[in-house]
Amino acid sequence: MKVLSHPEAASFLFSKLADKLKSIDIEIVIGPSLGGVIIAFEVAKCLGLPCAFADRAGDKRVIRPVDVLKNGMKVAVVDDILTTGKSLRETLSALEEYAVNVVALGVLLDRSGGNVDLGIPLFSLASLKVEAYKPEDCPLCKMGIPLEVHGSATRRG
Repeated sequence: MKVLSHPEAASFLFSKLADKLKSIDIEIVIGPSLGGVIIAFEVAKCLGLPCAFADRAGDKRVIRPVDVLKNGMKVAVVDDILTTGKSLRETLSALEEYAVNVVALGVLLDRSGGNVDLGIPLFSLASLKVEAYKPEDCPLCKMGIPLEVHGSATRRG
């Protein structure tokens, strides 16, 4: 999310992600709220396509605007970071009620190191493996180092 506070750098990254997707037959770009909305907008702009977003509605996501998808549309879903795939999965679930074909996933950074497979081709600008721990297994927690929470889906307070 920090890159979004630097429009010049972010625009450069969005255009690079659009470059990775431009050879694919896509008709619309969709991103999960919050950060994915900006990325979907910018990638869609680079590709000359419409965009939409998957907004939170209780414990699920819904596509907004509601009338943007048409049967058979080829969709790319984009987001900032892939760690566990939760926001992408939620967006894919929201798309299940439409007769669309998700043909690509795009992220700025794949923090899973390629270990998250959603069954759809994934395009990323960079990939690295970031270790994730359960609280009881976290080496920093065991040393008493306070937890820093990053990412819009995990923010508290």
